[in-house]
Amino acid sequence: MVTKNDSTLLELMEIGLIRKKILRKIISFHDICNLAKTCSQMNFIIQHEKIKRSFMCYEDKQIVEIKINENFQSDLGIPELEDIEFEKYNNSFQRINDLKLFHGEAICLKSCIIFYIHDVVEDFDKKERLLFVKRLVEELNFNSEIRKSTKILNFNIDSFDNHDIILHSLCYINHSNIRRIEVPDTIFTGDKSKYDKLKCNIFENLPKFHELVIYATPSVDTCRRLVENKSIIEKVLKELSKKKNATLILGNLYHYYNKIISFADIFIEITRKYKIRIKCSVNFNCNRLFNRSCRNCSNEVCIFYPIKELVTSLKFESENFDKLFNVMKNWQYFTNLELLELSVSNIDINKCFEKVNVSNCSLLLKECTKLRKIKLNLNISYNESDESKIQTVHNNLEFLIQLMPNTIQTLELINIADLTNNLSNLINKYMQNIKILIMDHVSFKDSDCLISFKNLECFILNENCIVQIPKNIKLFGIGHRNSKINNNSEIINIYTKKYSKCLKSMNDQYIFFNEIKYWDMYKNLIHDILI
Repeated sequence: MVTKNDSTLLELMEIGLIRKKILRKIISFHDICNLAKTCSQMNFIIQHEKIKRSFMCYEDKQIVEIKINENFQSDLGIPELEDIEFEKYNNSFQRINDLKLFHGEAICLKSCIIFYIHDVVEDFDKKERLLFVKRLVEELNFNSEIRKSTKILNFNIDSFDNHDIILHSLCYINHSNIRRIEVPDTIFTGDKSKYDKLKCNIFENLPKFHELVIYATPSVDTCRRLVENKSIIEKVLKELSKKKNATLILGNLYHYYNKIISFADIFIEITRKYKIRIKCSVNFNCNRLFNRSCRNCSNEVCIFYPIKELVTSLKFESENFDKLFNVMKNWQYFTNLELLELSVSNIDINKCFEKVNVSNCSLLLKECTKLRKIKLNLNISYNESDESKIQTVHNNLEFLIQLMPNTIQTLELINIADLTNNLSNLINKYMQNIKILIMDHVSFKDSDCLISFKNLECFILNENCIVQIPKNIKLFGIGHRNSKINNNSEIINIYTKKYSKCLKSMNDQYIFFNEIKYWDMYKNLIHDILI
């Protein structure tokens, strides 16, 4: 029974000293966020409270080596389960235990568990194959408390001929939050008999799963084996089709694979049958991979043209203008493009286009109305005093920006010196809907050049430098991708006064924001772009 002398938590939270002591006991922003969501008054109280916590970003990577026990005698025949050892590397379990004891916010890179299986066992008793798979799943330790919120599983395997064990393992994984699974195409290339006992309901213990990524290695032999095992692929994709918003992504489609379209066609036919959405991630990059010229680079018609409507992600990296020009002539046909990554080194794009006498109007991406994210790496070798090289980078940025549609929401800029108001105004003119801006190895000539971005909500900066942060920026981060930050306490104090919530890592990375009730949303965003 509540008496007049009893105080509610809300009343206690209104008392400054008590409020600070209560919040000090809550170590994670996730829990503080949940407290703020209990009622609008509680959110108002916490909203204006200065709170600082530690955070740790980490890569959840686990390596398991499968090998035969040293005491096994090879003359006894094929090894049984008791003859096989599972040896763990990379201190994965120790790292998980350290995270459990960490007093702060733990942020898993890309919200992904990476499993690397090194299998040196040529073969083992077929009767014990499923027992072996179940043991492997136990060793992978999916149900650790720290992994409960993970959304992506990534599998890699180095094996003689046991790639199918990944597919069998998926049948026994139980996880409530996994949405995406990434696997190599070799999981379908084993001997057909190894799939005989593959369960029908492969994904039944993964209620939120709906996105399967298959990384391509389409050699002639791989394509032949995929065709032979087409019924296995169909069985898996049929199970995928039962999921809401079922999507298949074919990744690592490099343009120099001559069998790339034949590879894609195997999966396209099945996805159409079961009404699964299919996406293709293509990559134009043959730098340092060939001592001779790449035949597919010189083709007038892009090798991906037959699947142009399926291409949603395009990556390009080169120091060669002819290759860049070849891609730019064709990218307008990828009308369903969602992500574009360009890495252009030591090229003066304007001068090169003047020589070929081509108008940039023919290269516009205006028809790519689904394009939401672009990444531009404009690296040119120069020293800080080389203004002509810096101007070339600026000219390259101007040229590329004017080709983009106004649908861009996320922009990442890399290797751009002395960013000016004129450049930022131009970016905002052609990309007025940018909400997320990421800068890596970018310096500022004008410290107020972000003011023009009226719709910007999130800004992540590599360097710790003074830059004016507009009021509309809700989430501000300093330092990502293991950048070495020059920590300046005066600069940090400026940002600390502007934002009521602050997270600091051991590597002097910072995250600033005000709205505590949106922390879970901010954390999901940080998974992909911080570190």
